[in-house]
Amino acid sequence: MIVDAHSHVGDDPYAGQQRGPESTSAADRYVSIMRAAGVDKGFAFTSWGLRGNVELSNDNMARARDQNPEVIVPWGVVDPRWPEPKLRQEMRRCVNDLGFHGFKLHPWVQGFSIMAAGMDVVAEECTAMDVPVTFHDGSPLYCTALQVVYYARAYPELRVLSGHAGLREGWRDIIEPAKELDNYWICLSGPTQQGIQTLYDELGPDKLLFGSDGGSMHPAVVSNYLRRIRALRAPQEDIDQIMGLNALQFLGLAA
Repeated sequence: MIVDAHSHVGDDPYAGQQRGPESTSAADRYVSIMRAAGVDKGFAFTSWGLRGNVELSNDNMARARDQNPEVIVPWGVVDPRWPEPKLRQEMRRCVNDLGFHGFKLHPWVQGFSIMAAGMDVVAEECTAMDVPVTFHDGSPLYCTALQVVYYARAYPELRVLSGHAGLREGWRDIIEPAKELDNYWICLSGPTQQGIQTLYDELGPDKLLFGSDGGSMHPAVVSNYLRRIRALRAPQEDIDQIMGLNALQFLGLAA
């Protein structure tokens, strides 16, 4: 089982495509990309909803999942700057009504700080509903890798996934905190090959998840990150764990 723990449904902004609500064609393209790469399931995050209508994006993600339930593992998005009642309502709707598995937040693109007051509400609701939160990380000023670490430390009952392991420059910062924090997990979509190897050498396989940030961009993005994991100097059983079993365990879906 291969599970991409960081992927997006939507248009490809790097190809100059029109940004708009995720459509049936975008979901079909996502599934085609994943299947061509040999990926069985993907943690599916919005592309358009990080910049556009959040509620509509969540509805469209639910429809994409309904059409492709064997591949798409849907996550919701919210804006922590909303009034508290609206924020709580949309989070509960995503989990209780739409059946989402967690929330993906992108402070850099969405334009808020992890230190925003609404992030306390996000942690409270996620903890109460027993769902995780994934962050884009590695981009100053709003979402460095260490800011995500401090958020995980502040809420030890909340499962937190570092979406990019600090990207190419920040992966060293998360090694020691990852040894300390039981609720902090790492998606390997971002570090160099040296960084991926060092994270494995220092931490072992248990908290590491394969992810590509693909699905909406060129198909080679997914294939490239699969090659990086397969190139790890590690036993095959550890590679299998990182490629999919850890993602299922992170969501409580492992058999």
